[in-house]
Amino acid sequence: MGIRIFMILLLFSACSVMQAQVSNASITLEFEHFANNGILHKYDSTLKGPGNEKYLVSKLKYYISHISLKGAEVHTDLTPRLIEVGKNQQVHLSVPPGHYEHLEFMLGLDSLLHCSGAQSGDLDPLYDMFWTWNSGYVIFKLEGRYFSPDGKSGRLEHHLGGYREDQQISKMIDFKLPEPLNIKEAESRTIKIGLDLDKYWAGKETVSPVSEPVITKPGKNAVRIAENFGGLFHLIIQP
Repeated sequence: MGIRIFMILLLFSACSVMQAQVSNASITLEFEHFANNGILHKYDSTLKGPGNEKYLVSKLKYYISHISLKGAEVHTDLTPRLIEVGKNQQVHLSVPPGHYEHLEFMLGLDSLLHCSGAQSGDLDPLYDMFWTWNSGYVIFKLEGRYFSPDGKSGRLEHHLGGYREDQQISKMIDFKLPEPLNIKEAESRTIKIGLDLDKYWAGKETVSPVSEPVITKPGKNAVRIAENFGGLFHLIIQP
């Protein structure tokens, strides 16, 4: 009996070692940004809004979190990532090998992070996304200038945030992958995701960079604009 128990323990130990030796796969989410049917670059071109208003973008950055790959297996990474045009546009994930059919992430942050004060990593206040005057974070920041048809111009500043029940603007984004992702041990894959800024101005709601140039606090205007968040993103099908 003692030998039998010893052999079972030895087999269990060997299986545990084999499991520990399995290497995760690497998935990179690569974000690209578009406006007026072209690649969005800061400063370099004048863009048109939904009513042919003109505007320039000098800054665009936003948080994503709660990243999940779902299929036969489910892998979730809760770590918030700050995406910014022209700077950090990639998210690197370590995931178990497996079969995945859906990609999901939150545009924004959960309420616990908003309520926990200034934090580290991508939530560090040095990234200028933490409201020092109000608990919580800006989750979507768009800055630049607008130019009205009558020749006037001014600052364009949309700092959208809010997590209380009547101010909550974070949205879950869900994609069914065009083809299931069968990823093997130690394999590296890339999923490209596009953000179309035209859909920010014209989605479920129509927003004007001229008539609504400055929105910098939680409230009904931020909640209304956030109705367009669900249509901002699309998967970029690679050849």
